[in-house]
Amino acid sequence: GINMTKTVLGTCGYCGSGQDTIADDLCKVLGFVKISLGDFIRAEAIKSGLTLTRTNLQNVRLMLDQAKGRDYVPRKLVRQVLLSKYERIIFTGIRRMEEYNIFHSVFDMKLVFVYVDKDIRYQRMLLRKETKDASTIEQLDQQMMRELQLFDYGQLKEVCDYIFDFNMPLKEYQEHKIFILEQLLKNT
Repeated sequence: GINMTKTVLGTCGYCGSGQDTIADDLCKVLGFVKISLGDFIRAEAIKSGLTLTRTNLQNVRLMLDQAKGRDYVPRKLVRQVLLSKYERIIFTGIRRMEEYNIFHSVFDMKLVFVYVDKDIRYQRMLLRKETKDASTIEQLDQQMMRELQLFDYGQLKEVCDYIFDFNMPLKEYQEHKIFILEQLLKNT
């Protein structure tokens, strides 16, 4: 059954869209607790002694899916939340319909699709300098092609409760963050 005692949001979006920025700010400003599917996969990669490249992370996810089922990761995270005292949760890095369906059915989660144009995502990735990110626009295109094959972005965009256009300059977002986050919550 649905757990109505918790407020649960989820985010999805292409790599570099700003899901974690929004989630981190919801945590700081409005008391949410972030649960990242990516953090779970990164922890699994580290246990396996792998470097945290996007390809390695995708392969770890595929190996977990094959060994334990595609619902393994979201079910582990659901258990974590149900055993917690968290009242406001945001799941980040939702990329598959199984994840959405499980979170939505257990918590009546509202899904936010974070949309940013490719060129802006690329510029933001260059600024954050993470190992997993593309260093050329061609690499970003290759990453996107692989992600579109592996993940359900099209379906998630169709079922989402709100599309958040995050093309604004980050400075503008920072200046109006509280208002923007409150509007996001009102729309979900």
